Amino acid sequence: MSIERKNLYNTLLVILSMIVISCSGDNKTEAEKSLIGEWSVDQIYSAYGQRVDLGTIIEFDTTEIATEGSYVFREDGTASFYYSRLDTLYSASDLNWNLSVGSVNCGFTMCDVYMINMDGRDYEAEFGDQTNDAHIDATDMRLIFESLDGPFIQVIYFLSKG
Repeated sequence: MSIERKNLYNTLLVILSMIVISCSGDNKTEAEKSLIGEWSVDQIYSAYGQRVDLGTIIEFDTTEIATEGSYVFREDGTASFYYSRLDTLYSASDLNWNLSVGSVNCGFTMCDVYMINMDGRDYEAEFGDQTNDAHIDATDMRLIFESLDGPFIQVIYFLSKG
């Protein structure tokens, strides 16, 4: 192989490496940056039902437009919230939160799944339109809670950040 050809291959290898390194980011850090701050509760979807062998039977569901409410995630790892759902006011403060990132199969590729644990309760966090970069500087998020055993309960909080 000629020296010119080796130099070309080495140059292409360096350029390709730089592209790969610049495109890969720390998704968890970027998602945490987006998460920090105050999120307004815009609407809340609630569903209740029974688990059956092939899924669930929804017995009651409703979507409420929130008139007030917020979730606040702080850099020190604490969170607070307040909102009204089904005519009941919910609030808590000084909750410990932790964000984790997992992967799920999305056809031919793997997709990130963001989970937030707040004092032992797990929520899936869906940022924006759920594209690969939706977690960066996100202004819309859905927090999804779903019971793992017993009766089926699902609550989806639609949040926005001003």
